[in-house]
Amino acid sequence: MLRKVKPPRAPDEQAKKRPSYPSLLVSPSPPERLVKILNRAGDSGHKPLTQEDLDAMGEAWPEDESVDDFLAWRRASRKAERK
Repeated sequence: MLRKVKPPRAPDEQAKKRPSYPSLLVSPSPPERLVKILNRAGDSGHKPLTQEDLDAMGEAWPEDESVDDFLAWRRASRKAERK
């Protein structure tokens, strides 16, 4: 019985296009990213909160409640909504 020999495969076209190390990709620096984010926010009409805005809110978050308590409550309420 003769054994079939497969011809050698050509390199994958997508493998040629992909960089070998994604961590070596060039990306914008943090200050450049911040400028892009602020520009996009300015275009949408949103603005960052100032200290005066925070002071005007007063006590928006109860002192005796932690963020973890709130997240646990929200998760439980979502589970209850699904049932």
